[in-house]
Amino acid sequence: MNLRCMPFILRYFTLILLLFTVLLSGCSNEYGNDINTKYVSTSKRVTQLQQQLDARKLSNASLIYSYAGALAAQKPELSQYINILRKEAGSSGASFTSLKKRLIAINLKVENRKQYEPVFKELESIWAGSDPIIYNDSLMDIVNTLADLSDGKLARINIPKKTTSDTPPGSYMVGNPSYGHWQSNSSGGNFWQWYGQYRFFSDILGGSRIYDNHYYGSNRHSYYNDWGRSTYGGYADNQRWQSRKSSLSSKGVSVKTPKSYGSTASQKRVSSYASMRKSNDSSLKSKSGPVNTKRSSSFMNTGNKTATSSSASGSNASSSSSRRSSNFFNSSRSSSSQSSRSRFGGGK
Repeated sequence: MNLRCMPFILRYFTLILLLFTVLLSGCSNEYGNDINTKYVSTSKRVTQLQQQLDARKLSNASLIYSYAGALAAQKPELSQYINILRKEAGSSGASFTSLKKRLIAINLKVENRKQYEPVFKELESIWAGSDPIIYNDSLMDIVNTLADLSDGKLARINIPKKTTSDTPPGSYMVGNPSYGHWQSNSSGGNFWQWYGQYRFFSDILGGSRIYDNHYYGSNRHSYYNDWGRSTYGGYADNQRWQSRKSSLSSKGVSVKTPKSYGSTASQKRVSSYASMRKSNDSSLKSKSGPVNTKRSSSFMNTGNKTATSSSASGSNASSSSSRRSSNFFNSSRSSSSQSSRSRFGGGK
């Protein structure tokens, strides 16, 4: 090759590269870019939760291990089933696995607003679900399931001692898509169908079925059904729930008012996510493009350190050792503490 031609060849390829870059830039998709940015941040958050679970840093996870050991000693015939419930305290449990599957299933090839909204809302829920305080509270349903299987030997948590319930052991987990689904029968009723490894609850009940009209109309306790579904529940499950609630209402079934769970700090966290979601919904309705990433919606940051409770009857909610701000919107609002903030969307 003639060396004299090299400068011209380099200029030619540089021009081609520049044109290619311009074309890619012109084809960029604001919806897809926004979702990809939020996906990366949410993935990191889910990974951090997994690390905390594997390190046994969540108080209710520790309580599950403790209760599972005590129950296995009390009822060795249930050891196989207790081991399944014990897994929920770690990252191999159905609850955390479901969270990861939802993240993996996110559609990253969003091209328009119609595709953007459900994906944004799903990421929003996964973001909340990977908050260690929220996740810690969700484990109450497993703790109380183990407590009920102990015939009163182990104390339930965050449920008044005098509270009575006409729902059987395992009822705390009913309605949570991590453990089963509602299935219709030939007469039009809907009963809870456990997934394979949880079918032992049907054996405990002697084959009896739990129907949705009785379950949602009775005095039952379930963190997922009272708060979890609206805080970290999947977009699809929330859509199904709205349809189910309307159906139950048409049958004269009044869904019970959500009960209070967890510590004051935990309840404030749930309230913060509710406010965030309301703000996001307003943005989704009022704007033609993706949610405004310059708009601020902050709440307490989870931090990397959590405090655990040694009392089974205490709040059992992990609390942050620092009160930094965490933002779903990747806020660019100037602040003296901005550099220390953690944002959904990877803000600087």
